[in-house]
Amino acid sequence: DGFGELGGTEDFSEFDLTVLDMTVLTQLAYEADNYDLCEVIDVWFNGTFKLIKIHREEPFFFHIRHKEADLDFIAIRGTDNLIEMMQDLSLFVEVGIFETLQWVVPFLNGLPISFIRQIIYYASYIEGVINSDSRSAFDEPVERYVQNYLQRLESNCTFNGIDTKGIKNWNGPTTLYLTGHSLGGGISEIVAAN
Repeated sequence: DGFGELGGTEDFSEFDLTVLDMTVLTQLAYEADNYDLCEVIDVWFNGTFKLIKIHREEPFFFHIRHKEADLDFIAIRGTDNLIEMMQDLSLFVEVGIFETLQWVVPFLNGLPISFIRQIIYYASYIEGVINSDSRSAFDEPVERYVQNYLQRLESNCTFNGIDTKGIKNWNGPTTLYLTGHSLGGGISEIVAAN
């Protein structure tokens, strides 16, 4: 599970969002085809959030925005098929190799950070062998969407195809949270870090 934050200037606790709310968002990313996402979000959040976008290609994600506060959430679905399992393997291979090495060399964390960086660097070669276009297929679509969205907000640009009715704070900086489970959590942390 993962949680990435971009912005961070605003405390969203005043909007009564809980860990359960975040869990519901991550679960909705899996269940979006089974329910009317607009209706579920409206009921769950008492009409305070508006669905902005549903991205149905891999990786599946949806974006909601608070109607009054400068607050956005993007929920990214986790592993749901064989292609995404390969992405999981590709994404977490470095961590797996490092953890395995800690069984062989128990004091690995005590070694200089430059040495550990080299281990991770060489372990990342396997990612390219497993799935050479993994970053462009999974991380980049979310990152590109986030960057474009934030740039448009800060430039006071219009959003073609998005119904902005009911949102009072459509321009300027925002606090954007990315959340997801499994693969979605990994992608949310990578996008937030970038």
